[in-house]
Amino acid sequence: MIRKALRLVEAEAQKNTRHIRRIGSICYILRSKSKFDQLTSNLIKDYKRAMAGEAPRHYERYKEAEACSKDEIHALIDICQSMHMVMLRGSGSTNAYVSSRMNPGELVCTCKGFRMTGECSHIIAVTMEYIEDADCVEGRSSYDKAYLETLVEKLESTTRAAHRPRATVGGARIQPDTDTVRGNAGEDSSDLDDDLDEL
Repeated sequence: MIRKALRLVEAEAQKNTRHIRRIGSICYILRSKSKFDQLTSNLIKDYKRAMAGEAPRHYERYKEAEACSKDEIHALIDICQSMHMVMLRGSGSTNAYVSSRMNPGELVCTCKGFRMTGECSHIIAVTMEYIEDADCVEGRSSYDKAYLETLVEKLESTTRAAHRPRATVGGARIQPDTDTVRGNAGEDSSDLDDDLDEL
């Protein structure tokens, strides 16, 4: 999660394209698997219109498609799956958030990872780029790229043992003689089957 956030910010810095954009109290993050190369204002407008149930106005593939056709639906899917929204505290988000050291601003994201764990790489990237100490909850502070890089170094330097099954101890699991069930010598196994047939 931290490595992915670092990759998001590094891609933003290296290219002349925008992948993260803040408008008011909402940050938009272009997904790496989207059909779009950069985050434009027209794409954000179309995304907001599509999320509100309205028709997009700027996406050419959507405008060229026939009404109620398969191409129109695929174009709408392209827009809806193009980005994630990270909402700042007080922006009207109704989702629950988890206040933690990695989410000091109590941000909320629309991605699947945030819904599952309450933390995601998008929140870490937005915190690193846009959140100041004044935006954080009392007792928490923002962080920068250097802090995240030291966390990654700590994770990489810690080596863990390979996941191996526990070593078996010889004779520890032998069943005692007193717990064994011994059949009566006078009982025949066919008599037991007859009892079951009567049921």
